[in-house]
Amino acid sequence: MPVRSVYLGHIDIGPDAKLELRSQHADATDDEVLLYLFRYGLVADQVLMQGSAPLKSHKVLLSYLRLLEAFKRNENHEAIPVFAFVLSDEAEGYTEYILDRLHILRGTGNANAENAAYQMNNAIDAAKQLDAQLSMVNVPRRKRSVSKAFRNGQLALLRSNDPKNSGISLETSERAIEKVNDSEQIQTFKLISSLNLKEADQARALYQATRNRYRQANALGIGAMSSDDSPVWAPSHITRFLDAIGLQPWISDIRHLTAELLFKIRRIESYRALREEYFNAQSDADLVELTTMLRNLRLNGKVLSTVRQSPGALAALVFEGLNELKIGYKSLNKAGELITKTVFSDLADEHFAKRCYRLHSLVEQLERETSGLMPRSI
Repeated sequence: MPVRSVYLGHIDIGPDAKLELRSQHADATDDEVLLYLFRYGLVADQVLMQGSAPLKSHKVLLSYLRLLEAFKRNENHEAIPVFAFVLSDEAEGYTEYILDRLHILRGTGNANAENAAYQMNNAIDAAKQLDAQLSMVNVPRRKRSVSKAFRNGQLALLRSNDPKNSGISLETSERAIEKVNDSEQIQTFKLISSLNLKEADQARALYQATRNRYRQANALGIGAMSSDDSPVWAPSHITRFLDAIGLQPWISDIRHLTAELLFKIRRIESYRALREEYFNAQSDADLVELTTMLRNLRLNGKVLSTVRQSPGALAALVFEGLNELKIGYKSLNKAGELITKTVFSDLADEHFAKRCYRLHSLVEQLERETSGLMPRSI
C-alpha cells in the first residue's frame, strides 16, 4: 500500500441516517462530496473509505461513478486504485457484505440509522453494481480487526475519561463501560440509544467521542492515517494548498472533475514537487507558513526583483500575506516567528531566499504545465 494513505471517516452517516460530511451547517450536496473526494485524491497516494460508504449514501455512490476509473487504478496504470471502499477478508464482495450486515441488523427497523440508510439508498442494488464493476480490481482489505480495535479503544477512552475535557460525566462513562463489556460488538447508534441518556449534552459528547474512536479504529484496521489525526489531512489545509498553487480554477468547475483530470494532475512533475513541500510540514503553523508563501509568491509580481534585492524583503512579502489573512499577529503567528528567525543570519537568509525562489519556480512551472489540460473557459 502507498505510504501516504488517508482514511476519510466523515464519508459515513450520522444519527439521522444522512451523510456525516457537512457543508457549514447543511448537508453536503452531490457536487460537494465529489469535490471533497477529488481534493483528497490530488494530495494522497491513496484515499480509503468504508466498504459500506456507497451503500449508505447515494451521494457517495454518484461520486464513485464519476471517478470510477480511479477506483480501478492509479495514474501510472498500476493496479493500485487511488480511491477504494475497503472490505474485510470475510466478505467476498460488496453484495456478500451487505447481505450479512442486513442479517445482523434485521428487526432494528428505521430506528437504527445504519439500517435506515441501507433501506433508503437501495444498498443491495448498489452493492451488485460495485461488484459488477470492481470484480477484477484489487480492492484493499482490512489488515486488522476494526471491531477489536474499536472495542479496546472505546474502553480505554471511557476508563481514562476526564469530564472536564470530554464533557462525558463519570456516571455516563461507567454506564457505557458496562454496556460495552456486555456486548460482543459495538455499534455507535445502538450503544447511545441503549443508555437512554436524558441529557442532550451527554448524548452528544458520548456520540462524538465514540465516533472519533470508530474512525480511528477503521484507519488502524486499514493501515492508513485518519483524516482527523494530522494537520496535513485537514480539509482546510488541503483546500488552501491547492488554491495557493493555482489549481483552484481547474477544480472549481464540477464538470471538470473526472478521473482523467485527476490522473493528469497527479503526473505533473512540478505538482509532485509542490506536494512534497506540503508533506514536509509538521504542524498547522508550518502549513500556514507554506501556503501563505506560495500565495504571495504566485500573486505578487515583485517576487523576482525582491529575491534579487534581499531575503529580508522576501520575508516582508510573506508578512504582508499573513496580515491579509489575519494570521500573522494572532494565534497562529508561529509562521511569522519562523520567518523572522530566518533573517537573523546570512546562512539562514540564503536558505530562505533559495526556498522562496524554488517555490516560485515550481508554481510558475505548474502554471505552464497545466495550461494544456483543458480549454481555459473558466
